[in-house]
Amino acid sequence: MSESNKKIDKKDIAIMVLIILITASFITNFELSITHSGLDLPQSKLKYCVVGFDTNPYNLDPIDTVDSKSINVQQQVVEGLVAYDLSKHPNYSLKPMLAEEWHWYNAKKISFKIKENVFFHDGTKLDAPAVKWNFERLRWFCNATGTLPYNITSWQALNSFLYFLPNGTFLFNRFEVSGDYNFTIYLNSPFVPLLDLLTHVSTSILSPTSTPKYSYLNLTTDILVGTGPFNFIHFKCDREVRYERWERYWATGPFFDVLIFRIIENQTALMTAALAGQFDYVTGVERKYLNKFKTEPYFNVEYVGEDLSYWYLELYAGPDDPALGNPWDYQVLNRTWRKALALTVNYSHIIEKIYAGEVVKGVPVVPRAMPSHNTSVMLPADWQKINGYEKAIKWARELIQSMGFGYDDPGITNPWDTDYPGKDELKWTNATFRELIVFSYPIWLTNEYLHQLLTFNWGLIGVKTDKIRRAEYIEYKPWDIDVEYVDWTPPYLDAFIMIDPLFNNDSGFCFSQLNDPVLLDKLKDAREESDPVTRQNIYKWIQSYIFEVNRTPTYASFTHIPLVAYKVSQVHKTELTGIQYNVLKILDCYKWYLEFSS
Repeated sequence: MSESNKKIDKKDIAIMVLIILITASFITNFELSITHSGLDLPQSKLKYCVVGFDTNPYNLDPIDTVDSKSINVQQQVVEGLVAYDLSKHPNYSLKPMLAEEWHWYNAKKISFKIKENVFFHDGTKLDAPAVKWNFERLRWFCNATGTLPYNITSWQALNSFLYFLPNGTFLFNRFEVSGDYNFTIYLNSPFVPLLDLLTHVSTSILSPTSTPKYSYLNLTTDILVGTGPFNFIHFKCDREVRYERWERYWATGPFFDVLIFRIIENQTALMTAALAGQFDYVTGVERKYLNKFKTEPYFNVEYVGEDLSYWYLELYAGPDDPALGNPWDYQVLNRTWRKALALTVNYSHIIEKIYAGEVVKGVPVVPRAMPSHNTSVMLPADWQKINGYEKAIKWARELIQSMGFGYDDPGITNPWDTDYPGKDELKWTNATFRELIVFSYPIWLTNEYLHQLLTFNWGLIGVKTDKIRRAEYIEYKPWDIDVEYVDWTPPYLDAFIMIDPLFNNDSGFCFSQLNDPVLLDKLKDAREESDPVTRQNIYKWIQSYIFEVNRTPTYASFTHIPLVAYKVSQVHKTELTGIQYNVLKILDCYKWYLEFSS
């Protein structure tokens, strides 16, 4: 995430650099790369790749990394036991990396054969004890034993939630080494998506020789040492991340001798430099610049698909005070209220006006790129598209009346006209049947527009809203906030990580607190089901159970209101080839190469 406020002197420096770049635009990309890097070597001896990078990384230690930009900085250097095969886009499958193969003995025991003749960048040889050392380090920073000290170099890892079961038990029971190249994991409970979890950067294998076991790597002073295709040379804030080719790489080595992530956080400055030809690849391109890149013959803009991030409204479904007991009897927003709110949101306005077409319709929690996505679920957005927004408002008003609101004599006689627009329009818009506290975590202009829209939309059914900001959030109890606008990005490609944390009351991410025993039983079944087809069908059933607009509402219905999914495009020079396009936003730079036209 970029800093929200940049210092003026930093902007001035960026502008000065751009003036120099534009003035020298006749120089080749290769020569300018050398000039900016400060590397004094003849261009004939080195092959460079320069990536225009739109933000500084936030972390160097994979265990504590959650943002995609830091992950891409790290994944040029480190590798895990398994990875996703990006060449299979859009149907990514698992492939061996530092593990040649694996074998499940039972639901709680799996062994890996570690690849031989692999070396860390410091010369240390990869073996099973090195892998075990890394998993023990992971366990330490997850605070599995409760003995982790909290200080300036040690705290519970941001990714630790990935390694705890819903009941709070740590996922791993123990690790075992048998011989030099056999590594075994024992689980505390069956966990089918384990291999998908092991694709995450937090299980990357670092050199035990060069990595501190009980403190995190420091971004500004330490060196990340892995087995990947590039050596990490340095990170210089607001300037660059620099890598060099690892000559002893176990796979086919990278084409480029030097890889540079050139950091320019100012979007205008980054785009100006990119259009001046300074980068082979550029990240963070906003939609307003995509059309410009499309008109440039030396650039390729590749539409890849939909972003995996899930943007939604989460509605609190618990009691107005936990001491009241059964939350179903005391729900602040019951299933009928939630359905009415979901029907009233104007989804086409959000997509076409607020986001100006850079997004598509949201999903029933599981992204369309995941195998468990249920294509048959009709969301409120789908129903609106088929029947029209006016009929959606009418249906929502009828639901409000079913709860005793929208009458001249409350709940008794003279029901108001439910048509939209109708003869009783002023009665509906002037009424206050409910007041909702809305919290929007990301403070973006689009969120301001979204709140204005929700205020108008929900006002059509007699609901008023009051927005609170981040600084006010800590002053409220969880059950005092009715609606949150949030997003969730999956760390790996399994429906478990989309559904279980967001709908399981034992999870710290389940703001809605729906507490539905039917749903909880299904979540448990999915966690333990080993047959892929059966497991996918369970997750599809769950999506229908929560999101299907035409079914009788359940205790879990419309605790989430899906909004949008962003479009993903990748921008690079046409002569840069070998790019594995993917919606995971992973940059596999070691597969890239230059192919000049004759």
